[in-house]
This record gives sequence, structure tokens and C-alpha cells, in this order.
Amino acid sequence: MPDSAAEAQRITGGRGVDFIVENGGAGTIKQNMEAIAFGEIISVIGFLASIPDIMIGSKQMLEDVVRFVGATGVDVPVEKTFEFTKKDVVKAFEYLESVQHIGKVCINVD
Repeated sequence: MPDSAAEAQRITGGRGVDFIVENGGAGTIKQNMEAIAFGEIISVIGFLASIPDIMIGSKQMLEDVVRFVGATGVDVPVEKTFEFTKKDVVKAFEYLESVQHIGKVCINVD
């Protein structure tokens, strides 16, 4: 895995970056924490790894990420979509538990 934290620090002259969208790759959260500037934002929109004693996520943060993605057109990869039925919702959670996804796993509530 490339050392994105070192590259971010190099590009910014050691300051760190202002904003990171963490898509939940195993092992990337640590690098992102090393790449971010002090007091800036890492928005977590997926999570495959865990870091003890760090609180993440809030309704406000989710709303901010949705606005950011909408305003910037950031590509959010959707790997698989399930329908909003009992059977499919169960399948969606089973798919998440299998940890084989790379993109987002979505449930269509239309």
C-alpha cells in the first residue's frame, strides 16, 4: 500500500490536508489520521477496521458529507444495491458482514 500520509505531508509542506473522505478501507484510517492537518476533518462514510477509543460519526457529519458529495460531484462507488424488503435487507447486512465489498452497499427505499 502506498504511503499516502507521507505523500500528503510532502505535498503540503508538512501541514497536512484540510479534508479527507474515508471510504472505509481496512488500514486506511491510520494513514488518514497521519495525513490530516491539525483541527481539520475526516468524514467517515464506510468502516471496515476499528480503532479503539475514537468516537466517529454523527447525524451532522453525515449531512455534511452528503452536502459535500452533492456539491463537488465526488464519485462514491456503489458496489451493490438491495431493495427495501425484509429478505433483501437481511441479504444486505449479510453482505456487509462478509467484508467482501469495496464500494458502498445500499438499500433502495423508493
